[in-house]
Amino acid sequence: MRLLDLLIGSLMEAVRWAIILVLSLLYPEFYSPWTGKVVEIVRPDEIRVQKNDEKVENVRLYGIDCPLEPQRFANKARLYVADRVLGRTVVVQPLPGTVEGPWYRPKIEPYDRYHRVIAFVTIDGESLNRELLTKGLARWYQPFVPFERGLKRLEDSAREKNEGLWGYTDVTAPWRYQSTHIAKINPLQSDPAVEAAKGSELQPEARPQQKPPPQSEPAKPAVPEVPEVQVPEKPPAEVETPPASPASPSLQEDLPPAEDCREKEYVPRLKQAYQSISSLTAIYWYACSQIGLNWEKRNTLVGVYNPDPQKETQAEELLKDLSDPCRRLAGLHEDLLRLWTVCLQLKSLANQVPDDREEYGRQLKVILEESRTLSLKLTAKLGRDD
Repeated sequence: MRLLDLLIGSLMEAVRWAIILVLSLLYPEFYSPWTGKVVEIVRPDEIRVQKNDEKVENVRLYGIDCPLEPQRFANKARLYVADRVLGRTVVVQPLPGTVEGPWYRPKIEPYDRYHRVIAFVTIDGESLNRELLTKGLARWYQPFVPFERGLKRLEDSAREKNEGLWGYTDVTAPWRYQSTHIAKINPLQSDPAVEAAKGSELQPEARPQQKPPPQSEPAKPAVPEVPEVQVPEKPPAEVETPPASPASPSLQEDLPPAEDCREKEYVPRLKQAYQSISSLTAIYWYACSQIGLNWEKRNTLVGVYNPDPQKETQAEELLKDLSDPCRRLAGLHEDLLRLWTVCLQLKSLANQVPDDREEYGRQLKVILEESRTLSLKLTAKLGRDD
């Protein structure tokens, strides 16, 4: 299998660069590599780059998909990208954004349907796309680039070393977590939005795998934890990390006696509801942020990012199922209800965009601050390790 991945990956890379060469000769204004300064981190796999002519482009990293808040390692991936490229000059090699029409007469567009440049981004001679895969901060975007086996090999290598997110088991793929409508773009692949609506992707992510120490060596004393990523001197407000909270007993230990609680599995149900609601919140947040970044095209973006309606229905049912919580966990249920309200506010803002851009930005900022506060609070209480 590895030999097959190597052969297919090498062939795909040769074909890809041949296509880029042809396109850069035919349409140099769109497909020739260009340099620019990174001015914003939209999310780990999407950055804003200011070209030499002052034009700012949204650049989506080709072939990878990073975790999305509040998924595990989403914040670490964002901080890593900010530390690596924010404020620095990068080289952008664009690829075709969309390909439409029949195979014998394809229509190639330089932007994807969200008006982003799909590209390889290079910093200090290193590919940021591949770097994120190697460090376990991104996944090979298999539904969209199934033949990019070179990227698959990098992912497999990170998985074998338990790098980053691969130190955990059963980690939900980002495109499934946010219910990306794969089938709309790649009809040969199954649609995670449909599967997510059935509840197949709402199980809590598993704890990290614990590696037993080698039998031939005695157990070593614990070593103080060292932060993996240095935060930039002046990071954007949205990427700041809150101080670590002191350790507290698990919710399972904090539960009242079994006879005082109607169901022992209340905590897993809370986690399931939180993951469902936070997934929807992340989708609507992304929709609002894209509308703000592409204000002139806001009317065409309304409704483009909306998730499957069944997923919203499922979140409502999960909340209703938790309406009579155990005594000592009632506060968490209230926080979930508040987060659900925030989610609906983001949905309204994404589908009913006001004409005043400043007012839109003000509303979005207020909603996002409350969303982040609630997410951090719920994450700390329900226990998710990054």
